[in-house]
Amino acid sequence: MRNPEETRRKILEAAYTLFLQHGYHGASMSRLVEATGLSKGAIYHHFSSKEEIFVEVLTTRVKELLAALRQENGSDPREVAHARFRVLAHRFFTHRQDIHLFAIHSQNLPAGLIQSVIRALRPLFEELLQVLAEPLAQLYSPREARLFAIFALGALRFSFLPHNARELPGHFETYWKIFERFLGGIL
Repeated sequence: MRNPEETRRKILEAAYTLFLQHGYHGASMSRLVEATGLSKGAIYHHFSSKEEIFVEVLTTRVKELLAALRQENGSDPREVAHARFRVLAHRFFTHRQDIHLFAIHSQNLPAGLIQSVIRALRPLFEELLQVLAEPLAQLYSPREARLFAIFALGALRFSFLPHNARELPGHFETYWKIFERFLGGIL
């Protein structure tokens, strides 16, 4: 593989799957070599450590979410807010494994890695709140818009994590209708 960006993407995709399947500690570099078909040297050419790969996997997922949210634009702030929250809710529902990766696999990480994750994700989560609050700030004070975005993000996080994963297929519209009622009181 001669394209460095393509190689990085391949490594990150394989690492994402391994982190989900085996957790941080179980996703060894040997497994990554096997999953990618690359040598350890090729992987280390693109990333200095498994820690760097883990942080990059997490930041990539948040950046993808931000890109999807930014695609929702328009002149009516209520419609933009509604559309962005729908994208967010849909993403939480269809990519619940990302929440699992953030919440579950991040619990037993080495302290230094936790600090690296926080440093990398803090500005992205601030940006996420800003993107969500932006249309609301045209309707409410900036403080109220930010607080609503924080509250809504927290509500989504818990409402889209049913105890039985088999409950999920086909239920997005039901979950969305409940959340939409919540939005209706604000928008």
